[in-house]
Amino acid sequence: MNIRKKATPVTLLKYIAAAAAVLNLVLMFGTDTYPALPLGSRSPEPEETESVVEEVEIPDGFAFESDSLSYSGGELDLLEGVSFRDYTADELRTNIFARISAGEAIDRKVITYSVNTPEGQISATRTLVLENYSGPVLRLPETLPTVPLSDPEGIIGELRSGNLVRCDDGFGEDISGALTCSASLDPTNARHAVYRFTLTNMFNDSTYVTADGELAPDIPYIELTTDTVSLHVGEDFGDPYSYIAQVIDTDGSSIGNRVRCYGSVDTMTEGTYTLTYTASNAAGVAARTVSLTVRVTAS
Repeated sequence: MNIRKKATPVTLLKYIAAAAAVLNLVLMFGTDTYPALPLGSRSPEPEETESVVEEVEIPDGFAFESDSLSYSGGELDLLEGVSFRDYTADELRTNIFARISAGEAIDRKVITYSVNTPEGQISATRTLVLENYSGPVLRLPETLPTVPLSDPEGIIGELRSGNLVRCDDGFGEDISGALTCSASLDPTNARHAVYRFTLTNMFNDSTYVTADGELAPDIPYIELTTDTVSLHVGEDFGDPYSYIAQVIDTDGSSIGNRVRCYGSVDTMTEGTYTLTYTASNAAGVAARTVSLTVRVTAS
């Protein structure tokens, strides 16, 4: 007959101690270790980063039906084949800015499109191919029309109204409205002008031609013997009025006694000086001012 012994308090304490020892060994030799926590405490929450990067929707931007746009004359639609997000054709033409700039060759341009959106300005580029193109064409008549001395740049109007100038955009289209000019007057011959005509087409290509023209004396004019004088330091410059060749009124009479000279020259100091000559006739009509440049250099 088996007799079962009754567990005493001492025996129970031994069992509890053994179980605690086994638990301690498991914690020591387990795969992971954890720091001891005070009774009643909770594991700390993971710390949040200082800044959270929010996802920003990247706009679809521009799309093209082809990699390039070809042009051979006629009407040019830079927005042909261009789409942008959900814009309609009318919205494209209202909101999209297109600019043509130089490319890798004269017949290869770059179109830059840009639009302002809530996300900022968005841009895209494509190639513009100009077929059989070599640049704008500018041709003047052999002899330029005579225009008033008071308005030498008015020669452009004379050329246009008389159909005397050819201004071709490079595809046979007339762009005479884009013609500009600058006139340089000769101080030694006030009735002579040297013109520089410049023609720029829509592709930002330019060509220019220089030509001589004659001016009609509708205002008095001053002519100098020279427009430049070179001196060494200490050399005498003389009377500034001695460099005036003639001062002529609109009727051809001389009004040399009505000329005035402004400015000064210090021949003892190296430098460049400018004298300006003006004159008006008895009716108060003024001549164009002319200038004399005086260069004083060291010996």
